[in-house]
Amino acid sequence: MLARWRLTMEEELPEVVEELERLGGLRLGALDTLPHALTGGPRPGDERLRGMAARRPLVEGALAAVAARTPGVTVRRGVAAAGLVTELGTAGPPHVAGVRTAAGETVATDLVVDAMGRRSALPVMLRAAGVAPGDEERDERGFAYYGRHFRTSDGSRPPVSYSVRAFEGLTLLAIPADADVWAWVLVRPRATGRCGRCATRRCGTARSRSSRASRRNGRPASRSRTCR
Repeated sequence: MLARWRLTMEEELPEVVEELERLGGLRLGALDTLPHALTGGPRPGDERLRGMAARRPLVEGALAAVAARTPGVTVRRGVAAAGLVTELGTAGPPHVAGVRTAAGETVATDLVVDAMGRRSALPVMLRAAGVAPGDEERDERGFAYYGRHFRTSDGSRPPVSYSVRAFEGLTLLAIPADADVWAWVLVRPRATGRCGRCATRRCGTARSRSSRASRRNGRPASRSRTCR
């Protein structure tokens, strides 16, 4: 998580940052992982540039733990929203007054927040409720990436720093994560579709190099992931 996220959370929900650190999250900035010969050493104010190095499961775990012990908050796991409950207003479109779960239960609310991400079913739910979906903007970024986490063999801090290495048509990222974990991420243009014969060779070479380097210092901590 970037430094702005950490600063905002420390102001608004400091207990989340504390919980994340308890689970193994690290306050870490790009300057912290570089030799002092390059950075000139630490300076006052560097702490404001530090984000939180942590994998998504740890971040979600910290948020869930804090929410679970917050008075007035009820977390209902395994309950899927299947539709919206609406009521007619005095003018304009219907008013959303709750959600209907996949089990058929109606949950009345004063406010419904859609936090389902880029594949949200909200537009479909709105149409089913007779409401025109709002404007939605999508932008094709034109790349895909492959990532895998590694864990150090002895539990020590990952032997990598934030780095970006560019190859012909490929980019290799090294990203420190929480505690003894780090990630290699391989990025390639998406416009070409699947890697062709030449791209596959470059892709495989970069992946094998990062894998060999990682296995010398640690072991895989996750399966390879592909995101498009």
